[in-house]
Amino acid sequence: MRVNTVRKWRRRFMEHGLDWLKDDPRFGRTVTYEHDALKAYNLGCIGERSN
Repeated sequence: MRVNTVRKWRRRFMEHGLDWLKDDPRFGRTVTYEHDALKAYNLGCIGERSN
């Protein structure tokens, strides 16, 4: 990580507090996947590991 990047983040934090960390609205379609459906898909792709 570059020093200039950290300095920029620190300056923004000092000016705006935690509010600057919030994501800006994004273009395009919103995510429609439910957590359980995504988990089931991932398990189907990689298989469930047994201990």
